[in-house]
Formats: sequence, C-alpha cells, structure tokens
Amino acid sequence: MNLLDRYIFRQFAVNFLLILAALISIYLLIDVFERLDNFQEKQLPAGLIVRYFLAKIPVIYDQMAPVCLLLAGIITLGLLMNRLELQTMNAGGISKARVMRPLLIGVGIFTLLSVAMAQWLLPQASAQVQQIWQQQVQGKTKSGIVRAGVTYFRGKEGIYSFKEQGENRNQFKNFRYITLSTDGERLTTLFASQATATSQQWHFTNGYLLGKDETGTLQMTPFTTKELTLANSPADFFSPVQLASTMPLSVLVSKGLGAMSNRQDRVDLHRRLSFIFLGVPLLLIAMPLMLRFQQTRGSMNLALAVPASAGLAFFAWGIWSGLQALSLGGSMEPLVASWIIHLACSGVGMVMLWRNTKY
Repeated sequence: MNLLDRYIFRQFAVNFLLILAALISIYLLIDVFERLDNFQEKQLPAGLIVRYFLAKIPVIYDQMAPVCLLLAGIITLGLLMNRLELQTMNAGGISKARVMRPLLIGVGIFTLLSVAMAQWLLPQASAQVQQIWQQQVQGKTKSGIVRAGVTYFRGKEGIYSFKEQGENRNQFKNFRYITLSTDGERLTTLFASQATATSQQWHFTNGYLLGKDETGTLQMTPFTTKELTLANSPADFFSPVQLASTMPLSVLVSKGLGAMSNRQDRVDLHRRLSFIFLGVPLLLIAMPLMLRFQQTRGSMNLALAVPASAGLAFFAWGIWSGLQALSLGGSMEPLVASWIIHLACSGVGMVMLWRNTKY
C-alpha cells in the first residue's frame, strides 16, 4: 500500500471499529436490561454474568459485521467528499476508481476476519453463552450427549437417538427409540427416517417397529406413517446441539459438500457463507449510488447517507432472507438462493462504478 491507500484504509478501519463498538454497546445495554433480572433471581456471581456478556461479543460481531462494513464505507467516502478530499484527488489526476480500491481492500480484510472468527472463535463463544443461559439461568441439566452430529438421550422409559433437522427443535431425522424393561433389557425398537413432535404426541414417517410378539418371536413391522405418545417431548432433550450459524465453517463445508450431504446441509452451508460475505456486494452498490448523488447535488449529506445506507442494507437483507425461506422450502436451489443477491448487487455496482469513475 502507498501513502494514499494507507490513509483511506486507516479512516475506513477506524470508522468500522467505532461503528462496531457503538452497535455492540447498544446491543449489550439492551440485553443487560432484559436479562439482568434472570441472573439476579438465580443469585449468580458477578463474574459469571460478566463472562456471559463477554462471550456474546463475538456473536454480536457476527450478526453486525456486514452492516458495519457498509456503514464504514459510506461514512469514509462521505467524509472524503465533504472535506473536498475526493474532489482534490480527482483534480490531481487520481480517479474515483483508484480511491475506491482501499475501501474494497478494507472490506475484504474484515470479511476474512469474520471468516476466521466463524471458524475458531464463534463456536466456543456460542457454546459458552448457551451453557450459561440454559444451565445456570434456566436450570436445565445436561441430559443428552452429541457424537458425530447424533444426539443420544436417556428418557423416562427408554433411549432416544436422532439427528436434529436444521434449526427446528421439533423435527428430527434418523430417529430411533428403544424401550427398556426395569432390568435394562431391550423390549422394542422404533426407527423412523423422519419424526415430528407436538408435546408428547409424536408423528413418524417411513420406519419400522422391532419387538417380540406374544410367543417371544422377534418381528419387524414396517410402517409408512405412525403416531405414538411417548414419555418425553423435545423440550426434554437438552443437549449441546449446535445450530448451523454457530458451527465451525470447516464442519459446514464437510457436511454441505460431502458425499452424504443432503439439502439441509447445503442450505446451512450456503446461507452461512453468503451472510458473512454480504457486506461486499452491499458496499459495491452503495458507493456508486453515493457518487451519483454527489454529482447531482454537489455535496454529500451524511445525515441522509447513513440512514439511506441502513435502509439499503435492510432491503437487501430482506430479499436475502426471503430467498432463504424459498430455499428451505425446496422452491429454489440453495446455491442460487444464497448467492444471487451477491451477484446482482456486485454486477450492478461494478457497472455503475465503471460509469461513474471513468474520469
């Protein structure tokens, strides 16, 4: 980087960190007022409370980073315009495209930082937040274990094992339930490829029942659909099941691109990665819009630019979320649903940048 790149990048980095610190502070302040009573009711030590909120910072960063990158880029560019630095650089033969380069480099660097945090820091922080809230505050006990993505749970009348499906705590796949006698002997085994629960009522799809008949002969009875009332509901299955948003990226990649991957795994992978990189297309389309506004108005009003940028971010996020719902429902391929807004915003933004920075 030369002197110009370092100057613009430094402003961008400072603005990003200030915006991030402000949003994290607001988020934590609201969270403290909402949850402090719960901590006080359990009379938990102050050190545990502080550890809970400190562990939440990486989680908040992950949620806020794309919007912070957009706002940092907009504010940096707006300040360059308002201080007439951009116009001075243009008069000195430095094109607007050249000025945009350190901003895009900054977005790329902080996006890669988000990738690193999602791989190494976020899973541990999320697990700590979940453990403190559910076990220390809500009083739940760890009654299940997870091995290779499968949860095993000892219930009131038997043993459950299942793979949770997505982020819905009431739907499971590869569900198995084994009933036991008082001396621990296996009585019956139920297996279903899909299971859905409402309270204690369970609905099973495509499975079989394995057990002994009246003569003691072992028999297997297949079924297409079946309903049973079991002694446990999904609310009892407290176990450290990780949501896709808090899994290490390497795990999501291996699940989503592996030979045994299913649609849900691909949805989780592309949704997670596309959200991390959402700040890049947002800034690519916001910068030429600001340049066009500055050319028509002759100046840049940050009091208008910042809310407009936030509106743009929420609009793009709304479209992205809607596409994710279509992908989750099977109406659109996960790859297309997750990345089409990136391609559209980046393509339109690059064309507008080229048209606005030819001089």
